[in-house]
Amino acid sequence: MGSRLDLGLITWRLAEAQARSGASADALETLDQVLQDNPRHSCALTLCAELRHKQGRAELAEADLRQALALAREFGAKALELRAAHQPKRRLSLQHTTKPIRLTA
Repeated sequence: MGSRLDLGLITWRLAEAQARSGASADALETLDQVLQDNPRHSCALTLCAELRHKQGRAELAEADLRQALALAREFGAKALELRAAHQPKRRLSLQHTTKPIRLTA
């Protein structure tokens, strides 16, 4: 038996730490690496949305968030869907959109 190192998870956690320490630009670069390896990493997309919103890039933030929500729904991952949909900072970027985000039952 062996263990498998999930480099994407570790790198995503690094990006979270960078974001929390105020190094948003570094965090976005790290997230770009994660998404190059796995473009379907919904947690990375959710964090990208938050960071882009902080930078005033609402359209990119909204696109990232919608993609993260779609992936979470596709995976049947309610926790990921709720994480993406219920963060106040993330909801702010969607206030002026014409397409509401709905949680699935």
